[in-house]
Amino acid sequence: LGGILVGGQARRLGGMAKGLIQFNNQSLLKRTIELLTPYCEQVVLLGNPRGYEGFNLEALPDSYPEAGPLSGLAAALDVTSREVLIVPCDLPLLTASILSELLVHCGTVPVACRGPERTHPLIACYPKWTREIIHKLARQSRSAHQAFEACEGRWVTFESEAPFTNINTPQDLAKMR
Repeated sequence: LGGILVGGQARRLGGMAKGLIQFNNQSLLKRTIELLTPYCEQVVLLGNPRGYEGFNLEALPDSYPEAGPLSGLAAALDVTSREVLIVPCDLPLLTASILSELLVHCGTVPVACRGPERTHPLIACYPKWTREIIHKLARQSRSAHQAFEACEGRWVTFESEAPFTNINTPQDLAKMR
């Protein structure tokens, strides 16, 4: 299952849904859908689908409203029989090769991306067995890093931080153009 995190408030973008931001003449959400589709039997939106109705994707509401992105991951793990390949919708430089590399390493433990500067536990593959742990920590409003560690996840290291650059503000978008 491919899960795209779309549930943020986008306060720093004046309320504009991040996935609708245009980058290289394509919305970030459309680009993310196209990245995930070759690797996933189904792609779903995780979180509030407001503004994304035209994409004709199933939207899974957060399991625990206001609990952050772990709540979306919990919802995805509820409906899959295997694993969830999860990514945020606001990564204009994410590549198919990164997703492919994650899936090569996905198996009995979660795997997530690590760049030279930061770790990214929400650009990851989580097996179904992590469901109970993710639910428990989402109910406690814990961080994605805490959940990844609790599941004894492994990092897949990449040489560049660039593919993990996200857009949170109009200034972030301007820097990328």
